[in-house]
Amino acid sequence: MDPLNPDPANPCCRALLEQKLSLEQFAELETMRDEATRYLAGKPRSAFRFVGIMERYAESLDVFGALLGVSVPAEPPRENMNPHRNAERYALSTQTYEHIRSLNLRDLMLYDAAAANLSGNVRQARVR
Repeated sequence: MDPLNPDPANPCCRALLEQKLSLEQFAELETMRDEATRYLAGKPRSAFRFVGIMERYAESLDVFGALLGVSVPAEPPRENMNPHRNAERYALSTQTYEHIRSLNLRDLMLYDAAAANLSGNVRQARVR
């Protein structure tokens, strides 16, 4: 969703703009909850040769290259970044963070499994 060019056909975009939803209210929309879980439609992580983690982008790219035998850039590209972000993470209150977290528990389980798998792949790549 591009805030400079909102998509009036997108119901989430319309709700966000027309109802002036807070971050927590936006996160409560059914279509925003456990989005990765719905996208995967019950497929296990093992159905994928590679799953990366955005917060560990450089490591993920290295593992991707090693697993699939392709070359990856030494310095990963950093595109589509918020030019106004002045910290590594956005500031959220503990209450907001916990509320959003509670709405996405299935996605968090997927994330934890993918992060553990990535860590194992990183260790294997360093051993070789």
